Amino acid sequence: LAPATRDHFSDDDAHPHETAINVLAQNSVVSGCGPGLFCPDEPVRRDQIAALLTQVLEIETSHPPPTPWALELVVGGTTNLGSGPTDLQAPASNDRLFLTTRDGTIRIIDDGDLLPEPFLDLTHKVLIQKSREHGLLGLAFHPHYAANHKFYVFYTDLDGHSQVYEYLTDSGDINRADPSTARHIITFEQDSDYHKGGQLQFGTDGYLYISVGDGENSRAAQNPHTELGTIVRIDVDNGEPYSIPADNPFADGERGLPEIWAYGLRNPWRFSFDGPHIYIADVGEHQWEEVNVTDASQGGINYGWPIMEGTICSTPSRCDADGLVIPRVSYAHTEGIAVIGGYVYRGTAIPEMTGRYFYSDYARWIRTFVYENGEITQHYDWTRAIDRPDTPVYSFGIDGHGELYLLTFRSVYKIVPR
Repeated sequence: LAPATRDHFSDDDAHPHETAINVLAQNSVVSGCGPGLFCPDEPVRRDQIAALLTQVLEIETSHPPPTPWALELVVGGTTNLGSGPTDLQAPASNDRLFLTTRDGTIRIIDDGDLLPEPFLDLTHKVLIQKSREHGLLGLAFHPHYAANHKFYVFYTDLDGHSQVYEYLTDSGDINRADPSTARHIITFEQDSDYHKGGQLQFGTDGYLYISVGDGENSRAAQNPHTELGTIVRIDVDNGEPYSIPADNPFADGERGLPEIWAYGLRNPWRFSFDGPHIYIADVGEHQWEEVNVTDASQGGINYGWPIMEGTICSTPSRCDADGLVIPRVSYAHTEGIAVIGGYVYRGTAIPEMTGRYFYSDYARWIRTFVYENGEITQHYDWTRAIDRPDTPVYSFGIDGHGELYLLTFRSVYKIVPR
């Protein structure tokens, strides 16, 4: 700060802090309580402290722009969606929406109408229990679905373990899958009823990425010799049932399982790709939720659980954070309950939102941020500007044109222009 060149106030003469007051006034940090007055011995209000700290710490104080988007109900309310939506996906450029329900069906939404017959019915294979994290949890279409008609599902079987299977669409009916084409891809043995993970995504490299929760075995997340608490990366186009990409960090199997791409995660319920980046929302335990943004081409990343929760060491007295990736966004449980990861908006209907990452929390708020040049910017909470969802948020979805959807326990909303 520049030194003071004059006496700014008349009521602080001979005050023990007069020099400091003049320095702050000289640098426009404080402005006094009236013309030529500082009121040095009067109580300070909390709003004044907030304004002072914001200026001193150079905190961004910009407000969200006028809300350019809203939530529009697609299906839900009184419509029967089984035990609730879990994921919504679509093949590239396809106008239909494919909605997974927790009890084991994939339903098609065509032009706003929920078709009466399921695309695929796995209810006889899927374990579902009240207040547990079982069910049909994830869906992904092959990047070349238009030619090969392949898609993949992630569900918990009747023993509570997680399964990934490949299916084909019926050759005679584009609105039905062929159950007889089921091909087992991989099993994750998770004995717990919680922390299943369940997201399936194809990367721009053509490989299938799968999020696997730690199954309430937190110590496993730091052990790359188990799939628990990891992101798995496999090649489903080669090998039987798959092959290992040569650049997987443990491809030789010596220092970890060949399938593992990243580890140190608790319950990476939702993750997504955007250009060169991967966004992973990892559900916390007692105190912190987090969103990680890293280079999608970098394998072997350790996201820190259970050594760290969010940006905080779980056991400060014996915490070695060396080599761990720190989340780009974290928030305490005073703000939410469980983070729900989404997508970076790349649709065309709301150009004002292009490049913003949407994420939410079970507590039903919705926020966005922009990740650029290694920094988080334009981090806004939109909750007061929109009609809040009817029930807790469960997931996000994306259609074949890059438009985004919000899934609650009983409804599907589309993010549309206001």
